[in-house]
Amino acid sequence: MRKTRKKLRLLALLLAALTLCGCAAAAAVRRPSQPQLQLYYCRKDGGDTKTGVLGTQETPAQTDPAALLETYLQGPEDEALALPFTPGDTCAVESLQDGVLTLRLELRASGDIRTSLIYACLTCTMTQLASVQSVAFLRAAQPQPQTDGPYTAADFVLLDAAAENPEYAVRLYYPDKNGQLTAVTAVLTCTDQDQLPLLALQALIGGGTVPVGLSRAVPMGTQVMDISVSDGTASVVLSDEFMSCDTSAARAGRAVRSIAATLCDLSGITAVRLSVIGESGLTYYDISEPITPQPEWFSE
Repeated sequence: MRKTRKKLRLLALLLAALTLCGCAAAAAVRRPSQPQLQLYYCRKDGGDTKTGVLGTQETPAQTDPAALLETYLQGPEDEALALPFTPGDTCAVESLQDGVLTLRLELRASGDIRTSLIYACLTCTMTQLASVQSVAFLRAAQPQPQTDGPYTAADFVLLDAAAENPEYAVRLYYPDKNGQLTAVTAVLTCTDQDQLPLLALQALIGGGTVPVGLSRAVPMGTQVMDISVSDGTASVVLSDEFMSCDTSAARAGRAVRSIAATLCDLSGITAVRLSVIGESGLTYYDISEPITPQPEWFSE
């Protein structure tokens, strides 16, 4: 069993899309006094620069990690909050030894962004127990079993809204009535330039008003489950809401090309590999191979 320990940077990534502003401030981790504990969940709307990407819900104090986890997995009562898991994911207590709580995770789909959110929510929740100083995660479903951690709440770097955030101009590509792509410039504020691909894609899907004559090709409600860049290729995992565009070659093509053009306009990205969680591909557009923008996609 291979153990890894790394300093995770929980960026308040998800809040940028709705406002075309990519900076985030996450909720401060605190240890509430008894008899209440805080359950940490994700904000469905991504939060804002005051609330951050995580939200909390109070629960009566408990001492048993398994009981607290069971309560946590029942999910939040607040409709504005959500579990960081997707259907089919499982989480259970594996062991508690010398203050290290090991949780056994089996995730239907994983990636740096979603995994970081899961680790942060569970670590911030479980380390409130007096018996738990840190949390490790056993990824038993990996090709080779792997343990990440242990982590404490301090291992998750939460961004401060008061910090100076540089601005980046990016081009978002939308199709016109003929399906030709036109660039629309958006200004994103972000403390980490590496997060621009995610922020640009979120802005493309749900941010701001699309200019007259252009349309939003990616279905509303589509979520970015994960995105990573390696050797010039951006690998993007989308939620199944994206499948609503797979009704014709024209509609699917516009959505795929809109994403590929936007991401490949960023420095360091030359191709995009798309996948949809729980799906083998699209019917009307081939996404089995990395996609590179073609000159004929764009309006003159």
